[in-house]
Amino acid sequence: AANFFALTEDFEALLSLPIKGNDLTGHIEADLSSFFTSVLGSCPMKTLRRYPIRLLVFAFHLFLVGDYSGFSRLCNIVGDLLQSRATSGLELEELKRIQGEFSLLMSFTKFNDIEKMSEGHKIAWILLGGPTTLFNWEDSWTFRQPSVMYLFWSKSGELSHTLDLMNECMPIYTKLTMGHGMAAEYAMHAEALLMAGDDTTAEPLCHKALFLASAKKQNSICYATELILARIALLRGNIEDYKAVLDSMENRIYAGIKYDGRATAELCKAFLDTTLGNISELASWVFDPDNMWQKLFKVAIPYGQMIYIKTLLLEGENAAVLGISDALLPVVEELHFVLPQVYLLIYAAIAQNRQGGRERALENLCQALFLALPDKVYLPFAEQEELLPLLKQAVQITGNKACMDEVLTLCRRQANGMKLIKDALVLTPRLTVRECDTALLAQKGLNNKEIAEMMFVSEATVKFHLKSIYKKLGIRSRVQLNDYNLKR
Repeated sequence: AANFFALTEDFEALLSLPIKGNDLTGHIEADLSSFFTSVLGSCPMKTLRRYPIRLLVFAFHLFLVGDYSGFSRLCNIVGDLLQSRATSGLELEELKRIQGEFSLLMSFTKFNDIEKMSEGHKIAWILLGGPTTLFNWEDSWTFRQPSVMYLFWSKSGELSHTLDLMNECMPIYTKLTMGHGMAAEYAMHAEALLMAGDDTTAEPLCHKALFLASAKKQNSICYATELILARIALLRGNIEDYKAVLDSMENRIYAGIKYDGRATAELCKAFLDTTLGNISELASWVFDPDNMWQKLFKVAIPYGQMIYIKTLLLEGENAAVLGISDALLPVVEELHFVLPQVYLLIYAAIAQNRQGGRERALENLCQALFLALPDKVYLPFAEQEELLPLLKQAVQITGNKACMDEVLTLCRRQANGMKLIKDALVLTPRLTVRECDTALLAQKGLNNKEIAEMMFVSEATVKFHLKSIYKKLGIRSRVQLNDYNLKR
């Protein structure tokens, strides 16, 4: 409808449409930035100024997709309107509403400074006198990537302070947005504890976060928390817990709650699979960094690219790892994302070492250690078994033997846990929940059409699942499938 009104230049009708944030965020693959730019270029300014609320909705979407030029232009229009006499005809309550929603929107320009963002949230709450009504918070709080720490660990040496700020500021934000991002502070705290190797304290905190986030249907926080639980299972070598978490993630995709979490779940699985050295079952888009914008919001793209670089490392594409890491580092530095900096430097160190550049490899490794050690972020190093000889050599260079001893201890735990998981996965090829359902129905004698009707999917999807099942089990037919004792 909006496109039709734009083509006919009926801008009054377009801006009168009751469009809210969730009407747009579900379509990040569409080129809505160009659409809004076209509307801004054609619509008379006096018409735009009559619809400040709609402009705020459009501006929020442009911020999410990274069109900061369009975002600034729309914010400037609303900001000028609020400072001009044009608002004198508005009722006081409507004026306060616009000011409150504008304050909330402008708080996102302070991302990822939690303290400054929270200042805007407090002002918005006072002006609105309650929760926001403009934005429907039905999409991912984590921008569709699965780590709270990735977003908000913004300065080396200040992780503990950041966690304190999260505890103080998140309740204000969740109250303002009716639960958006619920329990993110607990998920981040659990992630930080696991990074230091304290899985015992992290685990109950994960369950607290999962319980609270589930109650508010905050699937992005649930995925982030489940990824932590899966990494705990990897560290401990607990195959049953590991499989249970993967099943929970997959079930969440089909639960029909809020946003489609498929991309987030696929990133979780990609992170875990690449940690285990497996790239055979990754979603195809993980190998296509140029088109990640169709799946992720802009600030989440470096997380996806970080996993893509790990796939290159696993394939032995060392030159590509070095080139792309070098190009991506300034981007994540500008965004104040410390965690991907650590991973990129680690991957570069491994690639350099493979090419015989041991001195340069140690430089990259030590840069990563200098960023991570002040906050006891050890797990990224422990996850790379190939890194162990370099880590032992770096002990003297860092001058922090106590922390390095903890890193090396965690390396040994991680190596033992991952070996147990790898051995178990080789012995029992894992079917996904949907594959298991398909296989069980096939064993009952249902044909592809009947299975599709039972599972509410297409016949093509059933064929796809069966092909994957046959490959994992090393079989070629339904007759052979009947020999397996499968359990749901």
